[in-house]
Amino acid sequence: MAISHDPHNVGAMQRACRIATELLQYLADDPRVMGAFMGWCLARGVSPDRLRLAQHHPAERAAVMAALQHDPADAVERIGTFVREVLSLSLPWLPSLLLDTFYLWAVNISTGTAIHIPSLAPDEQSWATMPRGRVRLANIPRDVGWYYRVRVKHPPDAIATIANEYAQVVPRHNDAHSGVSMAIARVHECLQEIVIVRRDE
Repeated sequence: MAISHDPHNVGAMQRACRIATELLQYLADDPRVMGAFMGWCLARGVSPDRLRLAQHHPAERAAVMAALQHDPADAVERIGTFVREVLSLSLPWLPSLLLDTFYLWAVNISTGTAIHIPSLAPDEQSWATMPRGRVRLANIPRDVGWYYRVRVKHPPDAIATIANEYAQVVPRHNDAHSGVSMAIARVHECLQEIVIVRRDE
């Protein structure tokens, strides 16, 4: 899958890809998301035992994959409800990305390979038009981690808790609370502007 953001700003494009990837990795480790994955499988008649059985039976694997592809529009709608009501996120692009992630996990399990998340990159038009340059990405994993802990995690962590941790690492920081709050706001703003583009579109 590809990300479309601001094709004329190399920094914005690279940040968008990195931020979306980091958030997806946090969600992949969230037990609620794994629960949603299992619910999606079971709703299509695919139990954990059936997924594991597919590792050794190619015909069963094909049947499982066919079952999981049933009614993707309904799946996106249901995952969208989960994203809004359980994760408390309002990101129109996330349900379809999670559906692709769920399908990839099913492929991983049914083939006996390690579970991983989809690869995200700037879309082809953005790659072709954006100027070349370097952008500082080092703080993005930290910032997305803060965003996840405050805005998504259940129960959430308080900004004050994270600020205290940050102050221990960067004792000279004048206002750790403000620094954490601003980082979370930057991540939130970037996530609101992302558009997911499927490579086959």
